[in-house]
Amino acid sequence: MASLTNRPRRSNRVNIHQSIPDQPRAKWTLYLTKTLADFMVEQVYRGNRQNNSFGKKAWECMCNDFQRKTGLFWDKEQLKNRFGVMKKQYATLKSLLDLNDFSWDEQLSMVKATDEVWDEYIKAHPDAEAIRTNGCPYYKQLCIIFGESKYNDNYDQLNHPMNIDENGVFLEGATTAGMPIDFGAASIFAQDESSSSAEENGNLPNEQNKCETVLPRSTGPRKRNRAGTEDIMVRAILDIAAASKLRTAAVSQSIERFSISNCIGALNEMQGVDDRLYYSALDLFDKPNARETFMSLKVEKRLIWLKSKCNAPFIA
Repeated sequence: MASLTNRPRRSNRVNIHQSIPDQPRAKWTLYLTKTLADFMVEQVYRGNRQNNSFGKKAWECMCNDFQRKTGLFWDKEQLKNRFGVMKKQYATLKSLLDLNDFSWDEQLSMVKATDEVWDEYIKAHPDAEAIRTNGCPYYKQLCIIFGESKYNDNYDQLNHPMNIDENGVFLEGATTAGMPIDFGAASIFAQDESSSSAEENGNLPNEQNKCETVLPRSTGPRKRNRAGTEDIMVRAILDIAAASKLRTAAVSQSIERFSISNCIGALNEMQGVDDRLYYSALDLFDKPNARETFMSLKVEKRLIWLKSKCNAPFIA
């Protein structure tokens, strides 16, 4: 009887599960999707993509980087869901661009075709309407994330790997001509989605711990039958290299501008801040979004905003 009484009741178990709050639904914008794509590209360059997916360590790195960059504490599952959406976008784009009537406008990041061709295609493929309307500003990143690398006797020996530092930023003098990425392989979409769940039980076999910078090498003479695609790949790598440097500089400047010390300095210069409001503001500055809002406001608006956030009374 003692063993029965010690068992947890069913109602208690239900209450425990119900007490866990649901993660708020992620609302993805173009900026957020492109930010995630940039971090995925960095993981590809570090050699942390296996079987067209990422392992546990890579997802942890991307979650941390995404949180630092955006201030949004979304979990791995939310990022992986977006990864699946991006994979479908890439499949749709590849299907379009494999047809003779469609072409890619690099300047506009749009798929070009006549209205008649588009109308006929969308009748059979309604999902392509979004591509027709919005294009895909991060298509270059998708090519690198989902492009399948092939290594066989038809590829050159890669003697000059790209020069990337521990932060995934390209260094001066980096070479890209030998990067073994093939954008033409659509077979990756025929694979079972179970690779995503398999990574939950551990790291991928060749994944680098702590996001070490390791690049794959190819062997054998390189194929020459995709010269046009290789040119696009090289341009994409160079563009992303430049964007990576700019992003690193911009992030550093943003972190400095919205730092806690800068917020406290601005708070100290304000008039009409009593002790209660002062210390409530210090607690508020623990939140990155609050710091950014505070420093972005006009000086004369900051006191009103602080009082509204700290529930302080307004005195005319």
